[in-house]
Amino acid sequence: QNWYFVVVEGEVKDKLIEVSKRAFKEFISKSLKEVFKDRETVIKESEKFFYNLGNAPVVICVYRSRTIEGELTDIQSVAAAVENLLLLIHEEGLGGCWMTGPVHLENEINKIVGVKSKKLQAIIPLGVPDIIPPTPKRKGGRIEWIGWD
Repeated sequence: QNWYFVVVEGEVKDKLIEVSKRAFKEFISKSLKEVFKDRETVIKESEKFFYNLGNAPVVICVYRSRTIEGELTDIQSVAAAVENLLLLIHEEGLGGCWMTGPVHLENEINKIVGVKSKKLQAIIPLGVPDIIPPTPKRKGGRIEWIGWD
């Protein structure tokens, strides 16, 4: 259990929003323009989210500590904790968004929240969702069954 969550609100959250805006401008917008070049709406909605973190009242900064098992296991352990947290959030009727874009400015975020000697892995804006999006259709060809009759 190498995960460590820092829950922020108020002025600290507002500072994270400023960092998120910069992360979008300096890192994320370029890749979105390449990936979604024919879908301007996706780019604009993503920008809007980075600029206000979904108007969420709370943001969770997700950190990991280094363990003897190594970086890959460390990352996967924290990712599993985040997924479980998001499932719990959904179960409670809340919404959360797993964001890695702001991590590009990890040093600034660490200073804002006062964390040292841990690696920032994600941030999760958390609140009551404006809408409940429909469940996306499953993509085919993701599972190969071998040896089953």
